[in-house]
Amino acid sequence: MNFFSKDRHLVCSKEEDVVDLESTTPVRYRPLWFKVLECVLCAGAFAALLAFVIKEATKDSDVPEIHDWRLDTAKNYTMDTLYWRKETEPKERHYYFNVSTLLEKASDGIVRNLTVINGQYPGPLVEANAGDTLYIHVQNHMSQEPVTIHCHGLFFNQEDSYNDGAAFINQCAIPANGGTYTYKVKLGKEQWGTYWYHSHFSTQYADGLFGPLVIHSSKEDELLEEKYDMDMVVLVNDYYHDMANKYLVDYLAPDNENNEPTPDNGLIQGVNVFEYDSASYVVPHDDLSRNVTDSQSNYPIIDLKRSKKYRMRVINAGFFAPFTFSIDQHLLKLIEADGTNIEPLSVESLAISVS
Repeated sequence: MNFFSKDRHLVCSKEEDVVDLESTTPVRYRPLWFKVLECVLCAGAFAALLAFVIKEATKDSDVPEIHDWRLDTAKNYTMDTLYWRKETEPKERHYYFNVSTLLEKASDGIVRNLTVINGQYPGPLVEANAGDTLYIHVQNHMSQEPVTIHCHGLFFNQEDSYNDGAAFINQCAIPANGGTYTYKVKLGKEQWGTYWYHSHFSTQYADGLFGPLVIHSSKEDELLEEKYDMDMVVLVNDYYHDMANKYLVDYLAPDNENNEPTPDNGLIQGVNVFEYDSASYVVPHDDLSRNVTDSQSNYPIIDLKRSKKYRMRVINAGFFAPFTFSIDQHLLKLIEADGTNIEPLSVESLAISVS
């Protein structure tokens, strides 16, 4: 915003004095820098006042706080079906993953570190058509850990199996401090459906390195008895209040088989609310140096229109816990599971295990 000022009472004389039109008392001319400073101070005071007014006006509002590290799943996980149906020729699809660590973020209100893609949690949607070639360009910005990316459920031929992403089995891990690798996945024309990707190094995917992967196909459209208006991903996962590798020692201890750690929460679209009580909350692993301050979080919201028919691609991206998914007062019609179309089946709820 620009500010301009003009004093109607002052004009400049030849002697560079300023004369008041209503008085004969001479007034000294103010230097240019003084006027500039005056404008800057006025602008600053106005901006501060405006910020105060906005803060007071929204203090008690129901508008949730916006976090740029939270992926906008309402937008990113909703697919443009018309676009993909019009794409009839195979193409190259390029996605770019910058892997890094976010410090002290609170997906459910409890602060912890996250390992993320492109600075956001959860990971972005990857889409392609059957027959396309998928390129995932990965750069590892973490300072200590290597990383790999595994596309869960995709078929690989013998020539491309080293792009499956299993660290030290199919490939060497991508080194820390800027290491790069490009995954090339040639998608078969007969493979389509709902999948996901995740890190395949250590326990990283429990800390946030995961996301949905969807393959569209006109052949699948022909198989479906009913058409749908909207196509979206619903991502659920178990959630722990500490980095996953902290649980690994106890989990792998002798005589501890099948005694998995209990998750602290479950997330939908990467968000939920944890009922925090400072008197009873147990800090994970008794690490009293950690900041577990309860901060603002919100319940997940999925906005559906009454007149539309939705295809919901429900993915359990969790580490251990199964989920039961349902929508109050609605039946769900199952049409596909793990990339395979099935005979439509109506159910009240859907049990989803980890992959």
